[in-house]
Parts: sequence; C-alpha cells; structure tokens
Amino acid sequence: MKTIFALCVLAIAFASVFAFTRPGKCPKPTGPSQSFDLERFLGTWYQIETSQTDFSHDTHCTQANYKLDSKTGKVAIDTTGVEYKTNAKIVDTSTLHSTDKSNVFTIGFLPFIKPTKYWVADTDYNNYALVVECTNFAGIFYTANAWILSRNSTLDDGIVRDMKSKLYYGPFGEIDFKFTIQDC
Repeated sequence: MKTIFALCVLAIAFASVFAFTRPGKCPKPTGPSQSFDLERFLGTWYQIETSQTDFSHDTHCTQANYKLDSKTGKVAIDTTGVEYKTNAKIVDTSTLHSTDKSNVFTIGFLPFIKPTKYWVADTDYNNYALVVECTNFAGIFYTANAWILSRNSTLDDGIVRDMKSKLYYGPFGEIDFKFTIQDC
C-alpha cells in the first residue's frame, strides 16, 4: 500500500510540471494532412510558443535540433535555451523511439508509466510545426504539452493562431501557451 501511495505521489508530482492535465486518456495522435517525411523535418526549430512549464518556463532563445542516429534509427532531440536569471545555457537531450506511424514516437520517462507519446501534429517542413506530447496515467488522467515551432526565430501570427485552433477545436480544448522570446 505504501508503494502504491508513493507511486501516486510521484505521478502527481511528474504531472505537475506539465502545462495541462485532463481526465481520461490521451487523444489519438493526429498528423499532417500528407504523409510525414522525417528527413524533411530534421534540423533546427525555434520554439515560438509552448505550453510546457518545466524546461521552457524560465528560458529564452529556446531551440530544438532533431537529428537521426543512422546506427540506431532513433531520433535525438537536443533542446537548448538560456536561463533568464543566470544567462546560463541549458541543454536537454531526449531520444524518440519510432512507432508504426511515421509522425508518432515514444519517450520513456518513468518505468511504471507507459511511454509518453510524442507526435508532429502539423508541419509544412519549411516554416512551422506543431508538436504534441501526451502521457497517460492509468487511464484516469493524462498530461500533455504542445509546442509551436518555426524554422526562423519568428512566425506569422496567423500561423500561430491556426496551430492553436487545431488543438482547441481538436482533441485538447483550450491550452495556455507562453510566448518564447528569441533575442539571442
């Protein structure tokens, strides 16, 4: 019983770093209208807005660099940002594992929780991308994050509104986003 209680507390603490928590299970991943092309998606993306509250909360100049490891076939994401308070560069590296859908991946954070689903919900490869991650907690609730990305340090406001509406009118409803300052 103590173990179950400890796992529940840990799961709630883990969930608290995410931007939003909803009852039920993660929605089924959606994707770009055309077939997803990983090779075209790879490279550097600037974070324009995010719902994430942990890594991105106190950073600016946040970028994600997606790279394919030719030996393992896995995608590595090197996310970098600069802390406001210390002006120190922060680096976080994650590894995406392929699934049966070309735009959907998994990331394993905690051993007692199913891997987090991570998917590219929309992209034109040259200008914008909408990326979502979602973690189920025993089918009782889920936590999720979303990122609006650009190949440049800015993105047209109309495209940003369109990306947000895809989530709002799609599976997630309203999400609070935070603008990322790109001033480096």
